[in-house]
Amino acid sequence: ELLYSREGYRVPDDDFVISLGFLNVSALANYSINEDLTLDFGALLAVKLNESTKLEDNKRNTNRYKPLRPGILAGSSYNINEKFTAQGRLIFKPTDLIRDDAGDNEGTTSWLLQFSVAYTIF
Repeated sequence: ELLYSREGYRVPDDDFVISLGFLNVSALANYSINEDLTLDFGALLAVKLNESTKLEDNKRNTNRYKPLRPGILAGSSYNINEKFTAQGRLIFKPTDLIRDDAGDNEGTTSWLLQFSVAYTIF
């Protein structure tokens, strides 16, 4: 499964903005509870495609974040009807996001909550 995601955060009082673009490649296993409900679990690898960091003095700092981040995920899918499916996932990326030589000494892991609705065309 391939998914593009934008991740980041903003500190309102400091005008500090971080924006990262990732291509997430997932390998999933599904366990069917019944015809409509499945449990999903697996691993993913997030490949950084772009990054933007805006600091207080408007300087841009690039290449501060690691290019690859592995993670694990768990969730479920529910077939609403023949055409629509709803999904929810919890994704955990346990590895540090910021490169060691870029000044990180605290570690930054992330938890992501993802919801989606799919429509089957064919």
